[in-house]
Amino acid sequence: MSIIVTINSQKCLKSNEFDKRQVPKHFYISSAPRAHHSSGEIDKMKKCAFAIGILAFLLIVGLAIFEDDPGEEPTLIDLDATALQFVEGEVPGAPSYWVVEVTKVYAGPEPCSDIINVIVSQALAPPWGFVDKYISPGEKVMINAAYFEDEDGCWISLHGSTDYSIRGESEI
Repeated sequence: MSIIVTINSQKCLKSNEFDKRQVPKHFYISSAPRAHHSSGEIDKMKKCAFAIGILAFLLIVGLAIFEDDPGEEPTLIDLDATALQFVEGEVPGAPSYWVVEVTKVYAGPEPCSDIINVIVSQALAPPWGFVDKYISPGEKVMINAAYFEDEDGCWISLHGSTDYSIRGESEI
């Protein structure tokens, strides 16, 4: 069984059976039209090549996203902390998070550091936990969320359950 993906003057072809006359001997993209191809056909070939490039890019990005996924069940953590600073994600897809200083752990593992990031939003599908919008730096917060740790450090995330939360003093 062979699968041929080719770009010709008619369409992008993917099939098990093909007519050898449809497969071009040489693939090229040129701004100057060839004698046997009209400029409209060349534009179609360029569009097909661009579409294949976009699909390849999306595949690579998708694989990179899955590679960064911890891939295991999160460990739940329940703790008190002091909110230090809110960091807004600067580029599309970047997480927004609170930097907090852990003061007391009620349940779950002892974090790898007293200063830890609590991810409150990112370009990931729901569910996301509750975020108290009125938290300010220096305020005591209560966090119930997922704890992750790897060779680069540790972090807490509200992604994965609507039961997760970060609440300021007014909400506690």
